[in-house]
Amino acid sequence: MPSRRKRRIRQSMVDSHMSYQAVVNSFADRGGQAEPIHWLIEKTAIALDEAARLVDLANEPDTNAWYRTRLTETARCLIARLAPVLGVLCDRPDAANEPGKWEPIVERGVAGLIAWVEENELSDLIGWVISKHPPRLSRPHEVALRAERVDKPPFPKDVEDRAWIKLQLVASCTRWLRRRELSSATRELMLWIMAQLELAEYVDVVTLSRTFLADDIGATAAETETAFRTLWEAGVIEPVDYLPVPARADSFHVRVALLGDNGTKYPVPYVPQSFRPGRKDGRQPAWAE
Repeated sequence: MPSRRKRRIRQSMVDSHMSYQAVVNSFADRGGQAEPIHWLIEKTAIALDEAARLVDLANEPDTNAWYRTRLTETARCLIARLAPVLGVLCDRPDAANEPGKWEPIVERGVAGLIAWVEENELSDLIGWVISKHPPRLSRPHEVALRAERVDKPPFPKDVEDRAWIKLQLVASCTRWLRRRELSSATRELMLWIMAQLELAEYVDVVTLSRTFLADDIGATAAETETAFRTLWEAGVIEPVDYLPVPARADSFHVRVALLGDNGTKYPVPYVPQSFRPGRKDGRQPAWAE
C-alpha cells in the first residue's frame, strides 16, 4: 500500500498536471499545501528551453537564410519575455532585466541557456529541466528557392550516445513497420535494412548492393525495385550522395530517415536502381552449390 504522502503526490499530479518534481517541491515546507510558484517555474523553464532549441535549429548549417531569420526572430520574442519572467519567479530579477543578459541565449541556443543558468546560480532550481545535449544532426537537403545544395555529413563515427541513437532508430523503424500494411518484399527489405544498421559505419546510413539485394530479401528484381521505391517515396530512406562512393561499383548508400530530426525536409524524386535478377527470377548463382 502506498503511503498517504505518495497518494497525495499522485493525486496532485493528476489534478494539476504538474511533474513529480514540481509537486514534491510544492509540498516542501508548506505543510502539504500546493504552491503554484513551483509549477510556474517548471513550465516557464521548459518553455524557455524549447525557445532555445529554435535557435539551435536556426543555427544548423542546412537551414536556409529565410527560415534562419524567421526562427531567430520568433525565438528572440519568446526569450525576451520568458527569461525575465523566469528570473523574477526564481528570485533573480537581475538575471534578465536587460537585453544584454539574455541575448547570448538568442545567439547560442541551448548552450547559451545552460551558461545563463549557471551564471545566475539557477542550476538547483531549474537545472534539471534544461537540456544538457545539443540537438542531433539533421540531413542535408536542397536549399529552398535556390539550386545549390548544402551538404551535411551524417552522424560521425564516434558520436556520443551512438548506441542510444541507433536503438532509437531501430525502435522507430519497428513502429513504422507495425503501423502499415506492406507487401512481403517491402517488409523484408525494411527488416534487411534494420539488420544492416548493426554493423553500419555511420549511425543512420547503410550500404546496399544492386547485385545481391534481390537475393538478400528473397524477391524478384521487379519486387525489389517496387519495395525500394515504396520506402523511398514514404520518406523512410533517402539517397546519400555526399559520402565516398563504396568500393564495390554495384553498391550504394542510403540514409534511414526515421529519427524525427534526420528526415527529408524536401522530397527527392525517385531514381530507379536497376536491381539485378535474383534466384526467384530464375538466375543461377555463379558458384557451384
